Amino acid sequence: TKGAVAFTDASGFTALTERLAQSPYGAEMLSDCLNKFMTPLIAIINRHKGDVIKFSGDAISVLWPYEDKEKDGARMAVLRASACCIELHKELHNFDTGIPLKDDTSRPNSAKGKLSSLTSVRKMSAPALTGSSSSSPTGTPVRSETQIYTPAEPETVRLTLHIGVGMGEVSMFHVGGKIRDYEQYEYVLAGPPMSQISIAEPLAASGETVLSPQAWCALDPLDVEEGFPIQDNKDFHRLDSLLEQGALAVRESIAQLDSLPFQGLTESDTQHLALISRYIPRNVFQKLQNPTGT
Repeated sequence: TKGAVAFTDASGFTALTERLAQSPYGAEMLSDCLNKFMTPLIAIINRHKGDVIKFSGDAISVLWPYEDKEKDGARMAVLRASACCIELHKELHNFDTGIPLKDDTSRPNSAKGKLSSLTSVRKMSAPALTGSSSSSPTGTPVRSETQIYTPAEPETVRLTLHIGVGMGEVSMFHVGGKIRDYEQYEYVLAGPPMSQISIAEPLAASGETVLSPQAWCALDPLDVEEGFPIQDNKDFHRLDSLLEQGALAVRESIAQLDSLPFQGLTESDTQHLALISRYIPRNVFQKLQNPTGT
């Protein structure tokens, strides 16, 4: 098949795993962080009609397939991929995991906190003089100052995405077999787009998407705005934003795909669900079957 392929990689994952490795509940906390990060990521991909092909730790491979008979098939596949990447950066850039980058050792004398002064003024009434017929109608202003220490918010581990996009002929392989009493398979993509994203993704800095020459040439010049040139490889192009023409084409394409009959699986489709289980790691599948572990 042919398609646009995106490889999304999360920066900050190594720092997150190293930090959580120090906790007795690190595995559970890591799972929770990934779920909070991956859930909106996958939802955005689904909205742009991409197929999540493979998880590789904190990275995801996504395919937007098209057929030659489709009008503007290549252009629309790359456009939906580009629109998806732009929204991913918008929604998930600098994603706060809530996990402190290091133990919080802030103290009142620490430079991390903020020391401020609170000044108050109040009036002290003059004491009435014994035997006097009057007392001071106004008080004596008294000024007092209190120092208040506000602890600094602990610096937390944050995740950001950098993404490479390629386009072209894609081969899909089902690799695996039976291991004792369990069948385990991997769904693997191969072809020129995979070689393209292996160059494009490292060229993308944190919060950026880089398109291969093939993906860029599939677009109309009025579809997207290019970012500043990539000095290390000027054949590849940094994606900045969608122009009005490109944004309109994406909305129309998604609306057209939304109008098609639903072709997904349901829980009652036991035959196909049994086949899918072969592509899920055994320990993960067992957890899905018995979430409570009882």
